[in-house]
Amino acid sequence: MWHIKIDENGNITTFAEELREIEPSLYEEVKSTKRRVSHILPKNPLKRIFFKVLRKLFGEEGKVADWTRKWKGKWIVIIDGEVKGEFESREEAIEFEKRYLFERI
Repeated sequence: MWHIKIDENGNITTFAEELREIEPSLYEEVKSTKRRVSHILPKNPLKRIFFKVLRKLFGEEGKVADWTRKWKGKWIVIIDGEVKGEFESREEAIEFEKRYLFERI
């Protein structure tokens, strides 16, 4: 499911990866403002430390980032510094995050 809102001025609000999926060329051309409002992290404190260190060293893209996205175990969603939920998979956490944030736009 895609999350898209268009206001009366033609401004589009969506998630970057969804825009890239819908229309890759538009994603490259569009003037956008990216803003991180949440974090999805492993619930296990030791995994969370390694996750943060690896992301700091290798960034959000690439093989290491892809590998960390596939880790097994529970995940948490942190929005505005507050844990909003615990989920069985990262994908489940992402779906919650999108629904939660999009309802508040």
